[in-house]
Amino acid sequence: MSLACVHESTTVVRMRGLPVVACWFAIVGCGSSGGGDDAGDPDAPPGVADVRVVLGGDELAPETERALELGSTRVDGFHPAYELTVENPGTAELALELVIPEGFLASAPETLAPGATATLTLAMASETGGMKQGRVELRTPVAGKTYFAFALTGNVVDAFDNPMWTTPSWKLWFEDPAAVSYTGVDQAGTSQTVESAPPAEATRKFPTVAALAATLPGTAWLGTEVAPATPAAAGWWDDGVGTMDRGHSVIPLSFGSLNLGSQLSARVTFGSPSSTQLRGLGLNYTSESYSGRGHAITRFDYAAQETERTWFFGNAVRGSPSYLSYVDTDAEHVADNYDGLFAQSYQSFGRSSSEVHGLLKMLIAGGYMPRATKELLKRHGLYAPAMITLFRQALPWVAADGSPLPYEHELRHRPAYLSNGDLNSYLDEFGPVNKGYHQYPNTQHLYDMVQGAEALTTAPPTGLIELIGVEQAGTAWQLTDPRIKVNAETFVTVWPDRGQPVTVRVDLGESIDLEDGDLDFTADVVYPNQASALRVEREGKTAIFRITATPDPTLPLGRMPVLLQAHVRGLRSNPLFVNIYFPQEGQIDAAGGYFNVTSDPKQAVFWNARPVITTSLGAATNVDGQVGAPLSFTVTCTDPEGYPTAIYRRSDEGGTLAGDTYTRTPTARGTSNATFICSDGTGAYSSTQITITVP
Repeated sequence: MSLACVHESTTVVRMRGLPVVACWFAIVGCGSSGGGDDAGDPDAPPGVADVRVVLGGDELAPETERALELGSTRVDGFHPAYELTVENPGTAELALELVIPEGFLASAPETLAPGATATLTLAMASETGGMKQGRVELRTPVAGKTYFAFALTGNVVDAFDNPMWTTPSWKLWFEDPAAVSYTGVDQAGTSQTVESAPPAEATRKFPTVAALAATLPGTAWLGTEVAPATPAAAGWWDDGVGTMDRGHSVIPLSFGSLNLGSQLSARVTFGSPSSTQLRGLGLNYTSESYSGRGHAITRFDYAAQETERTWFFGNAVRGSPSYLSYVDTDAEHVADNYDGLFAQSYQSFGRSSSEVHGLLKMLIAGGYMPRATKELLKRHGLYAPAMITLFRQALPWVAADGSPLPYEHELRHRPAYLSNGDLNSYLDEFGPVNKGYHQYPNTQHLYDMVQGAEALTTAPPTGLIELIGVEQAGTAWQLTDPRIKVNAETFVTVWPDRGQPVTVRVDLGESIDLEDGDLDFTADVVYPNQASALRVEREGKTAIFRITATPDPTLPLGRMPVLLQAHVRGLRSNPLFVNIYFPQEGQIDAAGGYFNVTSDPKQAVFWNARPVITTSLGAATNVDGQVGAPLSFTVTCTDPEGYPTAIYRRSDEGGTLAGDTYTRTPTARGTSNATFICSDGTGAYSSTQITITVP
């Protein structure tokens, strides 16, 4: 695109982001390409001044560069667009010549009268797929001077990518801001109606650049600003949250100094939206504090697939409490009702409303994601997998030496999580004998989630798993075999016959990368001391994995999970699981109800002797110290079933654990904790917390 200035005129170009259907970021280069200053150029029209460029209210200095990246769309989808306002305050007519590279669209008038303004529209064509790149210049042909240039980039995805939907069936508030009404019944039985719509642009909060650069301690990094000219991140204005239990549980909207009240497009605090209403409201997080929302929605195939179709692959995280499915009250044994691991919903440790704190952290973290990434994931219904993965990835536990635990580590993958790592109320009821295992620094966790979301400058891959075969004792199972308890898009659970090895073959080849990169795949045994009974083999360089489980009578009763992932561009997908459970003799499969393994042992699917953790302090759980003086004590752990153990710690507590000796040198007066978590490598854990007092 070129601009010719005739006679005496000054051109003012102002740019404002108008996400016609989507938002994208842009580079704008400002400077000269020959000709020098107009005043010294004999070929320049008399009195022509340099073009002033204003981007979001900020005037760009000459010879600076900014970006104009259009993000992604799909073939034959909308055209991501950006609008510029060109103003001619001079006394002569302005001639406009538009030159647009292949793959992009633009419109502009040929001339602009004195004192007039016009809107220039730049957009990305979507008729063909692939990456789009092109360069547009604004210059005066007479003087040969380039005032600034647009380097346009974008991506048109070849198809809509979602394993359970052929077309989007969910509300995308950033594309369709039309209000939606919902009527439901509250806890008192009263009918209520709420109308949902995006907040006004002038009131929308966004994370500040300073906040993104801030660090712990404190919550300064949660700072926001209202309606900035150039938002630092996506913000929350196109998000929706809702209750699925008539308001019995409600997701809060504040964390420390951050308050997201009135910042969402939809917030439903009553009723129980149907699946169609959930999608029509554009809800991204739901709380559901009914009984039967723990292991029961993970041990039935139809329930697992319903969760995936309605929530997980429809942009929503389904949150519910594990309740009696997972309790930690037996000092000698670890027991729960889960025959496998999963990651297509979020379950919290505790009872009603325990899930809302974890959902709030996901909501907050999503606001720090780049706008283009967030919209791309939501457009394809793949937002929930990214948020659940961020939650697990950021959990702040460390190895004994203080080094970070890898994502594949067993502590990151469990049936249910304490939503607020600092909260004691649910632990007093559900986990009194193992508080240290469930607790973690909650603010640190959210901070790490925010950092992870901010870093997603491209969309992470979405992992999918396809069961292609099960073989035992030389016989191939039909995929309708009732011993295949779950055959979903994100996890598989099989109950083979006792006493015989079983081989499960799965294919990850349908995993999705919205950026069309080359995926790679990995598989890891979750509980390290089950590795001798689990053989994992990748078939050549394919996406097919063969997992063979051999019964080992010395292993405790319980699930044998293998974690699989897709990888691209240094990013990982949502976790996928193959779960193998060898039933006990006389096993009763009572997946639909809660049970106590001590009173009904034949219903048990996980029953494991708890490792024993002790310190040289004996029964004492506190120790005194002095500023500047090292203090130390020993920490040991043994497993009654004879398996090797390992000790882990919290990232915020400091000190060193070398061998079995823990040492810390206090630097200030006060009270702090030293937490130690012991694993037997087969899924059982114990913990102890020592209080250190420095008077």
